[in-house]
Amino acid sequence: MNDGPWICQDCKQPISNGAILVFNSNSSLGAIGSYPIAASPDEALDVQSDASAVTVDPYAATTSEVNERTLQKLQWMLSRPVNIGFTAYCSNCAPASHSQAYSIPPSQSAVSWLAWVIHLHEKTWMGKEDLHRMADFWFYNRGRRAGEYL
Repeated sequence: MNDGPWICQDCKQPISNGAILVFNSNSSLGAIGSYPIAASPDEALDVQSDASAVTVDPYAATTSEVNERTLQKLQWMLSRPVNIGFTAYCSNCAPASHSQAYSIPPSQSAVSWLAWVIHLHEKTWMGKEDLHRMADFWFYNRGRRAGEYL
């Protein structure tokens, strides 16, 4: 597998000197681009509508209740807040607004990137969905999808 270099988000040139940034991407938690504060939610809260309370136990629920519950979860997944963002900048393009972001050296190896994903797993501000998106970011930055490597 040819890992290839990271590509700068702004100038679209290979990064030889710069950083991969992990940052707060939710303005309700603080400045966009600042140090990460809270994980993106992985699970929807069990919010039930007043019109029809959906039974949590799928074995005791009617088909209509299960369908409503499924629809509620899908709607939540499409609108869930994303609290953690990822970007790559060369040293010439890195914005000042991201100066407090968590910075990772731009290693070109997928194995090294995976080691960073595992390292950040220990952080309380990284959720399961954030870690999944972080792993995908390595492929996305190269204009690829993970499935192309299988």
